[in-house]
Amino acid sequence: MDGLLPRCGGALLLLLVSGGSVAESPPTVTLAALEQILFLPGYSAPATVLSRHRSQLAAETSGRVVELAVSVGQRVATGAPLLRLECRDSQLMRQQQQAAVAAAEARLELTERQLRRITSLRGEHNISEEQLNQSEFARRSAAAERESANAALALAQLAVERCTVTAPFAGIIVAQQVSEGEWVAPGQPLLQLLDDQRLEVQAAIPLSRIASLLAAPQLDLESEGERYPLTLHHLLAVIDPLGRQREARLRFSAERALPGSSGRLVWSTTTPHIPADWLVQREGVLGLFFVVQGSAQFYPLEGAIEGHPAAVEGLPGDTLVVRDGRQLLRHGQAVVSGTGAHGG
Repeated sequence: MDGLLPRCGGALLLLLVSGGSVAESPPTVTLAALEQILFLPGYSAPATVLSRHRSQLAAETSGRVVELAVSVGQRVATGAPLLRLECRDSQLMRQQQQAAVAAAEARLELTERQLRRITSLRGEHNISEEQLNQSEFARRSAAAERESANAALALAQLAVERCTVTAPFAGIIVAQQVSEGEWVAPGQPLLQLLDDQRLEVQAAIPLSRIASLLAAPQLDLESEGERYPLTLHHLLAVIDPLGRQREARLRFSAERALPGSSGRLVWSTTTPHIPADWLVQREGVLGLFFVVQGSAQFYPLEGAIEGHPAAVEGLPGDTLVVRDGRQLLRHGQAVVSGTGAHGG
């Protein structure tokens, strides 16, 4: 043994003095303040602007188109006349029913006068019970005839009104299926009217993004280089089994995009996240390392998914997070902070 010491030099002596192993020096790491790294991730989903009302206006009676008062692209008000059918037969029927109502009212007036006369004579014992009953029956029959005539007149008036097609709501004429001079039948399509004021935005939201959508402080539609603020109206209580999505319906809170526009619904979460490349895995758990008084501390992030930004809550913004040198660190290991610390 004495003969070996000179040949082995100081290396063997160091091993003997230290108990057989070389003392491990603390690794050097670079750090960054957590507040310099965190960001609010943004999400988006395809979206389309839909009108809540798009009506196919059809004929309610038969007739020839004698006037087409609108054209495609024209804006109309509620109740505005759009199209008129030839209506002479319905007008004649209305006149006939008006005459029938006048005749029924005259008969009713006559029977009422007769009943009053018979009732007064009845008090003088000059009228039999049978004559009084017949007079009352005649008055009731005349009253029923008047009601029937009034109902027939209402039907005739309705037929005349159906000769003119009016706008059920304000909007834009987007299609025209007939022209002047054409004969139309009940149920035949005439015009399409689109409500360009009461609009909704339709978007398909992945299930994994529903929570962030509900918590988002701001929702916007990005379309054709413009941004339109929205409010969430409702989420359909149905899940698409193929795309694992739920349909959201949103409404404009200020300026509106044009019906039929397409774009993306965009929003951001209110929870700060750390970029995915800052995460490390220890014992199957994802997290990050930060340094406290020269010691590396592993902080697990609940719900973190590999390759995705992770939510960070509960840590102050001045927490020093390890960037360079974190891959081989152990929890509680002593470290030395290098001079190359930066914000990521």
